[in-house]
Amino acid sequence: MLHRIEAPVAITPSAAQERLARLLLGLLVSPSPASDPATTTRLADRLHVDPQLLRRLLADLERAGLVRSPLTLPSPPGGEGKGERGEEGWAATPEGKQVAAGAASLRPTRERRTFYFSEPPVPGAPRFIPLDRPPSSSWSATEDWRFDVGVLRATAEQSAEWKRRHGFPVEVAGQVSDETGEAWERVVIDRPEQILMLFVLSGAEAQEKLLGFTVRPDGWHLQMERPLLSLGEGWREVLPELIEASPEAWRSAWRTWGQLHGLPTVEVEASYLEQQGVHLRVKAPQPLAERLHASRADLKGETWLLAGEGRLRSLAVIELAELGER
Repeated sequence: MLHRIEAPVAITPSAAQERLARLLLGLLVSPSPASDPATTTRLADRLHVDPQLLRRLLADLERAGLVRSPLTLPSPPGGEGKGERGEEGWAATPEGKQVAAGAASLRPTRERRTFYFSEPPVPGAPRFIPLDRPPSSSWSATEDWRFDVGVLRATAEQSAEWKRRHGFPVEVAGQVSDETGEAWERVVIDRPEQILMLFVLSGAEAQEKLLGFTVRPDGWHLQMERPLLSLGEGWREVLPELIEASPEAWRSAWRTWGQLHGLPTVEVEASYLEQQGVHLRVKAPQPLAERLHASRADLKGETWLLAGEGRLRSLAVIELAELGER
């Protein structure tokens, strides 16, 4: 069960953005003759960048209060306008001059982004899960469905090391909650969604990964092309509810499976169960083992067993053996 959260957040500029902005502001701060106004075209030529890309950067810097435009420039001889071919000129603001001098840093920008939080199976705070446009489906939430916006704020304020370990965007510096901008821009939207997934552990202990694959309910088709989710050593912090079923849960699942297939209760109860990775090794009395081997074709290849209750189950392949067999 997922909370799809759409919210305004503060984005820290990358090192590359910071360097390019300082370089551009440095050009605007340095004096230039009236015959060489700081137009978009001239700046693009000096920086060897595409003029359209430069316009976007200048627009971002203008929104941040670091540059201003239009700047009244001397008209070219015999004509009127704001510089060459009527282009606008640009100049650094006092705050922009501080950034160019290294006395200040670029302020975070504001963006609306989408985040996914998993709803735990027991009461508790939702936890961020790094999903990118998963093939989830909406559902009608119950009246007690809630999302505390403080959870997003606390997640965004975690350390960069924590964010890298949990797959949270490192550039997200916090949630925007001020009164700037339009009212609709400050709205946080929580969309209840659901997705069916198969979780698999991969690798040795030091390099253990949790992989999540999408399962399509229609036909139970497992999409193995690529994992929808990949978490490293910190996966237990993200999804601590993914624990192996207890021996009692496997015993109950085996008992139910035996009843569904009309197996003798005494022989089912006398079986010894041992979980070995993704296999559930079933050491059955000889009569039961022979019966299962003989009827395997009639079971239509059904050798999987689900243990546990609720919306989280453990999955294992049944591996048959006779009692006394190693």
